[in-house]
Amino acid sequence: MATETFTHEFHTSIAPEKAFKCFVVDVEKTLPKMIPSSVNNIESDPNGIMKITLANGGKFKVKIDAIDTQNKICKFTITEGEYLGNKVMESVTVEEKYEPSTNGGCVIKMKSNYNPKAADNYSNTKGEMLAHATSILKTVEAFVLANPAICA
Repeated sequence: MATETFTHEFHTSIAPEKAFKCFVVDVEKTLPKMIPSSVNNIESDPNGIMKITLANGGKFKVKIDAIDTQNKICKFTITEGEYLGNKVMESVTVEEKYEPSTNGGCVIKMKSNYNPKAADNYSNTKGEMLAHATSILKTVEAFVLANPAICA
């Protein structure tokens, strides 16, 4: 099945610099603190592979393809694990761009390329992945706003 591209924008009142630092630069340290009910641990290796252990015991791997700190862009690929929809997806490649918004916060522009193994349950998996990503972003946003010293 062919790759499908999907775009989504997430608006937050967190400044782009701080959002990028929390979600990308310091994610290993910050995400387990911000959502301990979901993420137990994140480990990185020198090759840019992040192994993420979830609170429910699930695991997945993310390959960091590129980080541009000047332009606040991160590209990564989810290569293994339960976020691939119980083996419905071969991989999901994501590009996130953090841009200033008019309210002093930022817009996180996400472009995802879904690489399905087959058409079965594909549309459900894509929707579940977007809903989960949005839920994580909202939870992290609430934590950062309640704890302004984090990612300072």
